Amino acid sequence: MDFYSAISTYYSDIFPLNQEQIRFVQNMFPLSGNCRLIDVGCATGALSLHLAGNGYSMSAFDFDPEMVRLASEKAGSTGLVHFEQLDMRAMGAHFPEGTFDGVLCFGNTLAHLLSDEDLLTFLSAAFNVLKPGGTLAIQILNYDFILESSMTSLPLIENETIRFERYYEFSSGQAGPLFDFITKLTIKKGSLVLDNRVQLRAIRKQELENMLNRAGFSGSEWYGNFQRGALLPNSLPLVAVAVKI
Repeated sequence: MDFYSAISTYYSDIFPLNQEQIRFVQNMFPLSGNCRLIDVGCATGALSLHLAGNGYSMSAFDFDPEMVRLASEKAGSTGLVHFEQLDMRAMGAHFPEGTFDGVLCFGNTLAHLLSDEDLLTFLSAAFNVLKPGGTLAIQILNYDFILESSMTSLPLIENETIRFERYYEFSSGQAGPLFDFITKLTIKKGSLVLDNRVQLRAIRKQELENMLNRAGFSGSEWYGNFQRGALLPNSLPLVAVAVKI
């Protein structure tokens, strides 16, 4: 089974709705008129549905069909969000130019783009679907810190329902450091264990900044969390904001 389909049923237990993330979006995109946002890599749709319920006009897609099925099931017949299965590299061909006020790409989704070509394809697509003055907001991990500290695991996620262990195995690739993201998800009721791995790319800040510039963005801002705290050498998250001028 695909990596994300395997964990989709338990995704909201692993990654519950992030209130700081919500406030970050609301502060960046104050509601005035019809504010149109698109959630790239929407997973099971919690963020999109929350924002739609609070007045935003939301579009959302994910590459994994099971994630999209669960998100659509949550949406039901409300009509708040139409969830689609889509490759993020195809976004520019799927949505008309100048459609959105904001493009959201959270949850380390960008790290699935393993080559410079794929990364630039997505960032250029994001630029094209934004209105003039629109904003792209990205959250990945701070791979400068991860690589320089030789980090091989991420903090354990554990609650009453699940235990989620996350490990890195690095190798070398033409586009930069590629690594296997290895997880062990234990479902405490019934002691079900799901082992998985997927290949990702460690995107350094300078690489991302160069690609944003090549795609046409300007005025990039960099943060170490969704509270807009400074990006420090040991920050684990990296949040980037870029504007289409």
